Amino acid sequence: MQTHQIIQVQITGDFLLNLIAVSPTGQGWNRAVSGETWFETRFPRPDLAGGLSDNNAVWIAARLAVFDHPWFAVTGLDESCSLPPGEHTIKTVHRYCVPRSRVVRVSPIGASTTFHFSAPGEAAGK
Repeated sequence: MQTHQIIQVQITGDFLLNLIAVSPTGQGWNRAVSGETWFETRFPRPDLAGGLSDNNAVWIAARLAVFDHPWFAVTGLDESCSLPPGEHTIKTVHRYCVPRSRVVRVSPIGASTTFHFSAPGEAAGK
């Protein structure tokens, strides 16, 4: 997400939760919520190591990455993303893989490239 982007958190069900947003940059919060609740929040500064969790419902967990510029992309369910025309360095990061990068030039007309990396134990190209 981008800095100052509104994040909507929605809770459904008859639960009492203690949601915690952890932030090394001091943007965290701790909020008790229950029942049908929703609220909005935002992060005004970049933060790459943030997280969202709950004290009791340990299955609730999310990682938050906040960027201060629009030049980043997250892949969709089909593992694709769109980039504006120009030269871009694509970097892949996975906790079990060696980081890799590739320079891609996107023409104004459009272009595509495929970039694969594998986790240990997986066949190459998957």
